Amino acid sequence: MPRDKEKAAALARGSGDGDGRASPRRGDSSTKRQRRQGARGKCWQRGGLLFIGKRRVASLDGGWLHRTIGHAGELLHRDAIAFRVELLQIARPQAPKGIQVRLPDGTILVSNWARWQALAWPYKDPIYGRQEALSLDHWYRPEAAMPAKQEPLWEAANV
Repeated sequence: MPRDKEKAAALARGSGDGDGRASPRRGDSSTKRQRRQGARGKCWQRGGLLFIGKRRVASLDGGWLHRTIGHAGELLHRDAIAFRVELLQIARPQAPKGIQVRLPDGTILVSNWARWQALAWPYKDPIYGRQEALSLDHWYRPEAAMPAKQEPLWEAANV
């Protein structure tokens, strides 16, 4: 008789002893939180695109190194933008103007190589390796450097 009690308890728990019910203690794989993985592997280039492993991480166009930040979690310590040293070595000769980054809210930030060289700091990530980062305070917005709209001078004189 004790064996029947064990079997009844196992069936009640849903241990898979033939009743087809899933155990409430076992988590469904679709409910597990997936950990977001960054790009891993070797840095390489094909045309104007830059890859790390199989993931495209940046592009080269018009003398700029372009990168889009998908979410705030891609920022280093939430206030700096980091690039792998190998990626910068590939991009620097082909992007003489500097780096352009688009943030998740659509803001575009720019840094030239002189600013990057002077203010970027090295960072070694335990997973992704050697990187250089530049604090968001040291980037500038290209639209801030030029006026939004300049009124023609002759219209102001006719008023």
